[in-house]
Amino acid sequence: FPVTILSQGVKTLSLPLQQLKAEFQNKNIVYDSPIMTWCLCNLQVKIDSNGGYNTTKNRNANVRDDEAMCLLDAYVSYLRNQTIYDKYNR
Repeated sequence: FPVTILSQGVKTLSLPLQQLKAEFQNKNIVYDSPIMTWCLCNLQVKIDSNGGYNTTKNRNANVRDDEAMCLLDAYVSYLRNQTIYDKYNR
């Protein structure tokens, strides 16, 4: 798979954030990790005046969202390359 740049702005993350939320609500993503639960609970999402979704960074050093952001980056990559992934997962 090619390495691509993934910016973490509204243009890149808005639709995937909404889709990922739906995937969790529909129980299509299954995980059993207390750390992932903690990071997802710490993830802050802001909706701008145009209805765009984006994450915001909590400046508290004790609040981590790293694993949730990694999941989001992987999900964006999956969406961009879904036909390639599906080809290998038939």
